[in-house]
Amino acid sequence: MPKNYSLDVTPANQQRRKDNAMSDEWTRAFLQRALIGHVATHWDEQPFITPTNFWYDADRHTIYFHSNIVGRVRANAERHERVCFEASEFGRFLPSNVALEFSIQYESVIAFGSIRVVDDADEQRHALYGLLKK
Repeated sequence: MPKNYSLDVTPANQQRRKDNAMSDEWTRAFLQRALIGHVATHWDEQPFITPTNFWYDADRHTIYFHSNIVGRVRANAERHERVCFEASEFGRFLPSNVALEFSIQYESVIAFGSIRVVDDADEQRHALYGLLKK
């Protein structure tokens, strides 16, 4: 019998299938190698997701990304600090003779937190050099 997802009470920020959870070490390594991430913000009730290059600073446990001074992500960030961030890498396509059974392998990290505009010049330089080095 298929799972009834409307009855699933797993909190949104917790791994539903614990057997798929990875270690903190694996997560940090993944964030250091992944090329593109997606930051999800919102404007009132409208969600908005933006692909972006990013840099994970393991020492500060912070994800930095560059955005425009004027734009949707900046405006949303200034209005609502709660965000979700996702990065993923695709693996092999898993074909099947049954249409509903095909799949694709992938690895991903999803992080929940707060977003802020970096105003401090030293931190801006630190983040920019980290992005460029990556």
